[in-house]
Amino acid sequence: MGSGTVVFTVVTSNVAAVRMVTGSNPETGVFFGPSEYGELTKDSAVNCDWVMEKPFEELQTIISKGRAKLCDPLPDHLLEKIVAGAKASKTLSSRQKNML
Repeated sequence: MGSGTVVFTVVTSNVAAVRMVTGSNPETGVFFGPSEYGELTKDSAVNCDWVMEKPFEELQTIISKGRAKLCDPLPDHLLEKIVAGAKASKTLSSRQKNML
């Protein structure tokens, strides 16, 4: 990995929690399962109101210590839903939205 910052979301199997926190702005919750993304074993979700920013080097350290897992790229249709959900967010900054 090079230098710079990466912006990313987290996929969780805690679908109920994502439904709860995105309830007032449902566009920011993206829900999908193993049939749409083969890396999954359970129905999962992304809370698009929450993105993380990390320097590449820090992300590389997190992954090498096993605290996060790199997966195959998301299919375009899911990536598009996540980007749309993030752009609909009322909590993300314009800068974060523009980095997506």
